[in-house]
Amino acid sequence: MIQASETIPLLGAPSPACSPSVKSRCRVLVIDDSPDMRSLLAMYLADDAIALTAVSNAHDGIKAFQSEIFDVVLMDLDLPEMDGYEAARLIRDWEAEHGLGQTPILALTALSDFTASKRTFSQNFTLHLNKPISRETLLQTVRQFGSTKRADSGSTLVAETPAKLSSAIVQSIAPQPRAVPAPGVLLVDDDPDVAVLVRAAMAPFHVGVDAVLSGAEAVARLKDRWYDLVVLDLGLPDLSGVDVLNYLKSDRRFRRARVLVLTADSTMEAMARSFGHGADDFIRKPFVVKELGMRAYRLLDGGLGPS
Repeated sequence: MIQASETIPLLGAPSPACSPSVKSRCRVLVIDDSPDMRSLLAMYLADDAIALTAVSNAHDGIKAFQSEIFDVVLMDLDLPEMDGYEAARLIRDWEAEHGLGQTPILALTALSDFTASKRTFSQNFTLHLNKPISRETLLQTVRQFGSTKRADSGSTLVAETPAKLSSAIVQSIAPQPRAVPAPGVLLVDDDPDVAVLVRAAMAPFHVGVDAVLSGAEAVARLKDRWYDLVVLDLGLPDLSGVDVLNYLKSDRRFRRARVLVLTADSTMEAMARSFGHGADDFIRKPFVVKELGMRAYRLLDGGLGPS
């Protein structure tokens, strides 16, 4: 269940009132500025035992947290106006001010380097989860922390530290050697969150996705290997998407590769320009994950392979 974000008055302490249907469920607050990521998390956490509230910025997240009782908070780090680190600090200060235990705050972010992970542990977060994350891992982690908090009695609720997580959770979060489908798709988009969504779209078809953040990286990658499908944003930070499209069509190796343009430019001119330079399909952002997967797979299914 997704509850729409709304302006919530600041309260002195969370209200214990909760409807019976919600009270027995794990109550999750998602704070992420990407509409696509909020939709993906809603799909991942679609479960009768989970009640989900999703907001798009830290200010609304803090207001929601101070107005309701949540078992788990899932928070992006790279938020507009106020980042996740500051939001987590304000939540911890408010909990301490009102004599409350710490609600588990899980950092869910594309910032996967060791420095970012170390900073989240030292800056009021309970756990650092890297994007992309599988639905199974996310559900298992949310249930673990949610059940830990709800098992406590009274209003002082203390989350387990990451060291006390079950070994199954730790193993599912830690990088594990596993069979990964060979990438058949190259995504060219400067937004790391889009890579999470595209991988989720292609996962049911067992198709791997490589992702680069710029046109120059795309050209360099294309010199090394063949891709059956290129999913291409038009608004790249260096080369334009049209430049990359022209490169693909000028190289005889890729003349038979499929290109799906995925862009926030919803104008007819953008669509006409894309098709005019050889694109095979055109999808506007924000997009439906399932629809993207089906349309991309249709192009892959009709692919001709290297010439």
